[in-house]
This record gives sequence, structure tokens and C-alpha cells, in this order.
Amino acid sequence: MDDLFALLVLVKFAMKQHETFPFWAGLDTAWESLRFRVWGRRSPVRQCMLLWILQLCVDKQLPLDRSLQAFAGDLDAPAAEQINAVARLIANGVSLPDALQQVPGTVSESSLLAIQVGSASGTLAETLREEARRLQRVAQHRGSSYVGIIAQFVALGLVAVGVLLFMGVYLVPKYKKIFADFGQPLPEITQSVWGTMHWLGSTALISMPAMLLLWWVAIAVALALDSRLTRGMRLFPALSSFPLIGKLHLRLEAAKTLRWLAIAVRRGRPLAALLETIHWHQRDPKMIGPLARAAEVMKQGGDCWDGLLAARLLNSREVALLQSAQRVGNLSWTLDEMSLRMERQVDDRCRIVFESLRPAVIGLAAIFVGVYVVSFFLPLVSLIHGMT
Repeated sequence: MDDLFALLVLVKFAMKQHETFPFWAGLDTAWESLRFRVWGRRSPVRQCMLLWILQLCVDKQLPLDRSLQAFAGDLDAPAAEQINAVARLIANGVSLPDALQQVPGTVSESSLLAIQVGSASGTLAETLREEARRLQRVAQHRGSSYVGIIAQFVALGLVAVGVLLFMGVYLVPKYKKIFADFGQPLPEITQSVWGTMHWLGSTALISMPAMLLLWWVAIAVALALDSRLTRGMRLFPALSSFPLIGKLHLRLEAAKTLRWLAIAVRRGRPLAALLETIHWHQRDPKMIGPLARAAEVMKQGGDCWDGLLAARLLNSREVALLQSAQRVGNLSWTLDEMSLRMERQVDDRCRIVFESLRPAVIGLAAIFVGVYVVSFFLPLVSLIHGMT
């Protein structure tokens, strides 16, 4: 399947540049249909296409600037400007990693790190191929996302904030006046709930933004769990301080590191040197410390597996498995499979946590509605009982 995508990319851009094929329109329509059906949304599709084009150009030694300009011709204005800016930098002699770094937003931080590591280690073509496959898996994961459920939570939170504001400012004072005129004392639960609502209404300029901020943090956590951490981490970088999110984030980074090590093994590159390259180009503060510990262990005579164990990127069982695979000459395949297994583990744990949060949120909403109903109807029952 990967070869089919690569072939379609190459044929499309060859025809786009020369425009000598009469069936161009039909093939272009088929291309758009194929990439939508396989990759889903346009954003990850675009990232995958860009990386496949870069991989083909590097592997086949094609001109990067001309290919990127042809690719930009099919994009909307903002994305086309980014790609054309990268093409101009490359035409002026700037390397591909530096050009992508000088035009922020062209590729993700993770993809940029992969390109920098691949360029520094001499494995750029294969690194681009593996990164494109990773983004394809991320796109497929997002195809089964919970965006609709997240939208329901957002709507529920906004409605709840609106109801609290309306009751605290308008409704509660009127109800208090009605019951005061009847000389009927309010039950304690009603006094507590109405007092809270009145306080929220009187301090709306402070309480409402605080509630919206907490709700935004909750949505960021949900987005993080829903999309392999990428969207949530961009919305709220402090999510990495959460124990669960931070641990899952490290597992994903460990999976990427193992994938790059597998490429180095296939190309005969020294693994210790590759880890030092990753440490040099790494900009994630949560990864700089562990990679520094790994480098320190290797300087003291340990191998890269001891370094990754000291950095807590791998556990003892995984290190033992990799050492056994290295002895029998099956290290590359083992690294690839372990990387995929780590990604699947993160997906499964995110799904479990998200599915556990959903009934919790629904339960909290039910409790809120129940307390609200009881606090309003209990005084009416007392009033009717007193009148009879």
C-alpha cells in the first residue's frame, strides 16, 4: 500500500509539471478520492503527502524546490505560502531541516525532529518514510475519535454555565422574595444551593471565567487522550505535568526513539551516536532530561539499552528482549514491533481513560440536575403542605 501511495504521488507531480496526459482530470479525481478514503481528514492527509513527496525526492534525488512548488499549487493560500517559502529556501541552498525549521507550522515538531535526526544520521529517506507511515497511523486513529462526544461535553458545560448565571442573577432573588412574602422558611438544602447560585451570579466576572478555564482544561485533557496527545499538548502544554499524560507522552517518545534506532540498525549506524544526535536536536523539555541521563550512562561504559533503561524510556523486560534480539541478529524487526506495540498501548490506555471519564461526566451532570430540581421543588412542597 505504501508503494502505491508513493507511485501515485510521483505520477501526479510528473503529470502536473508536464501536463501532457489527456486523462489528467480523471486521475486527479481518483487521487483525491483515494487519499480521502484511506487517510480521512485533509490535515493529516496533507502532512502524509508532504512527507511522501520529500521521501521520494530524497530517495530518487529529485529537485526538492520544484516538487514542493508543484505540491503547493494544489493547496489553499496559507498552506501554499508555507510550502513555497520552504521551496525558496531550499533553492537558495538551505538544507531541508533548516528550511522547515525557518518556516514554522509546515510540519509538526515531532516530524521536524525526525527529519533533523534522519539528516544528521544519514538516514533521511528512510526516516521520512517511517514518519509518513506514523502520521498515517495517527490519521487512522483519529478516524475513530470521540470528537462528537467532546462537542457534547462542551455544549453541556456552556449550557450549565448559562443556567447558573441566569438563576443566580435573575431567578433566585425572585424566588426568595416570593417565599419571604408567604413567611415560609426555606429548607437548608435550598438555602445552600440558592446561596451558591446567588454568589456565582454576584461574582460572575470572576467565577464564570474560572469555570470556563477549568472546563477548557478538561476539554484539553480529552483532546489529548483522543489524538495521541498531540492536540491536547498544543492547547495546554502543562498537561505533560499530569502523571498519566506525562507517562503516556514518554511512551510515545520512546516509541519514536525505537523506530529511529531500527532505521540506524538497518543502515549500520552506531546506536550510541544516534542517541546523542536525538539528544542534541530534542526540544521537548520532558525528553531532554531522560536523554541526558542515557548519554551519561553511555559515557560511563554502558550500552544504549542501559541508557534507555536509566532514562526510564524502557523497562527491564523490554531491555532484556532487545538484548536477546541483538544477540540473535533480529534487532531491527524487534525494535519496529516494540515501537508499534508501544503506540498501541498508548491508544488502548487513552481509550480506557476516556471511556471511564464519559460516565463520570454524565454522572456529575445528573447529580447537578438532581440537586437543582430538589432545591426548587422542596420549598413548593413545604409551601403547599403549610397552606393545607
